[in-house]
Amino acid sequence: VPNLRQIKLTQATTTRVAQPLSDWLTKTARRITPAQMLKGLEERRNLAGSDSAWTIERLLAAKLVLGGIGATLALAVFASNPSLPMLVVGAVFAFGAFFAPDMLLGARGRERQSSIERAFPGVLDQLTICVEAGLGVDAALARAARSGKGPLAEELSRVLQDVQLGVSRQAALEAMVKRTDVADIRHFVVA
Repeated sequence: VPNLRQIKLTQATTTRVAQPLSDWLTKTARRITPAQMLKGLEERRNLAGSDSAWTIERLLAAKLVLGGIGATLALAVFASNPSLPMLVVGAVFAFGAFFAPDMLLGARGRERQSSIERAFPGVLDQLTICVEAGLGVDAALARAARSGKGPLAEELSRVLQDVQLGVSRQAALEAMVKRTDVADIRHFVVA
């Protein structure tokens, strides 16, 4: 009969070591991060269209790990040449590493918004044609979601899924406005 130690040793190293360390980092990061920073990170995550694999906890853990690596490298640089300019370079490097996930999310969010803005006029034309041809709004949205590709089609599909789950169409569209933050979509939903 195998004992608990033998069972644990048969598990992969990532399960035995990395997962508990990751869990601890995410709990610690969540606990020490101010609520306003968490809210901003969640908004950037939504604008970037991040999937469920990149949760807030994972982003916070990545920030802590990168910040720690940046601080360690900054100390090494400063230790090799202790001077004020090297201290400044090290501090910039450490802060840059800590905020790298924020910068990447911001860039990805701007790219996604731009893609949605470029695709929206075509989708709006398609919705207009479908409704004028006699389809209902939900059917027109479904057709636009099926025939499109990219982030706007994904957002339309999510709106339809939300409606199928019982959310009102207006609430689902308003949630899409929050997730995309595109002015043209906001005007469309208000109209």
